Parts: sequence; structure tokens; C-alpha cells
Amino acid sequence: MKNKIIIILLLVLPFSLHAQYKLNINGAVGIENGYLISSINLDKNINTPAYGYQVGLVNSYSFKKNSLNVDLSYIIKKDNRYFDNKKTTYKYHYITIPVYYGIQKNKIGFNLGFTNNFALNIEKVPSDFFINKYNVSLLLGGTYKINEKLNFRLDLLHDITPFDYIYSYNGSEKDILGSYYMYNAMFGLSYTIFDKNN
Repeated sequence: MKNKIIIILLLVLPFSLHAQYKLNINGAVGIENGYLISSINLDKNINTPAYGYQVGLVNSYSFKKNSLNVDLSYIIKKDNRYFDNKKTTYKYHYITIPVYYGIQKNKIGFNLGFTNNFALNIEKVPSDFFINKYNVSLLLGGTYKINEKLNFRLDLLHDITPFDYIYSYNGSEKDILGSYYMYNAMFGLSYTIFDKNN
């Protein structure tokens, strides 16, 4: 069922459709569908970037040219790793809650905040991996207003706390061998369906 929902959204909203409507409290609520590129802090011979997807809800409170945003997203992050010259792609399922402040000036907008990442389930991860159930990422983003309804959006995410540990057992205790941080670039188009102020 989950895969069917993702496929439908990808077909209907191929470039990151962001449908929103204005509320009486100068807020905006919408849905979004985006794409992202993920990488981690490993040697480039071990790790290469991988593509993932995002769908979610957007909630924005605006005042003048500024806004406070609290989103809710379902994200699939991927990670390519090479062992013995063989590539393995790991897939991570997350619920994320981005909280960020936005500033709009003419056609250019800037976003700054953080993202709460809650891990749901991980596919094909070795037993010595330990994925944090919760970690935090710094969010830095920008938007470009193409016209009154169409915008291009780019967000850069950098983990502040590790998303993954590698460990070994020393008797009954775990010895952490390394901690890893993920970097993400999320991009797409956003489209405003209804704007009460226009």
C-alpha cells in the first residue's frame, strides 16, 4: 500500500508539486512531493550519492515577507556503499518534521532551521549497523519565484547528530567503531493552487 501511494504521487506530481491554500490566520497548508540526493561522510571509494524521494504536508504561518514553517514528511533516503568492489544500496524510511524560518525578498526566498528525523525501518542493513531512531539535521534552503504560482525550491540538509553507528561486540558490551552523518540535497518545483491574498 505504501509503495502504491508513493507511485501515485510521483505520477501526479512529477516535479515536487506543492499545493497550498491561505488561511484567515495568514497561514498556508499544502502537500509536497520532492526528490533528494543523499551521501554520508565516507571515502568516495566506499560511498557514492544515491537518489531518494519525499512526500508530505506543509504548514506555514506568514507575517509580511517572513514565515514560520512546520512540515511533516515521509522520506526515503538511500545510501550506496562498496564492499569488495560490489555496490550495495541501503534504503532508510523516515518521518521528518522540519521546522524553519523563511524570508522572502522579491523573487528570492531563504529558509533556515532544523529537521527532526524519526527512523521507521531500514532495508538490507548489516547487523553491525546501528541506526539512530531519532537524529537532527540542519536545514538551509532557498526558493526562486518563477511566477505568481510556480516556485523552484532547493534545501540542503546536514546531520547535526549521527544517523548511523558501526560497532563490534566486546563480550556483552558494544564498542563503537565509527559514527556517520548524512548530507542531503532536496530539490523540485512548488505550485500554489489557491492564494487568498491574490
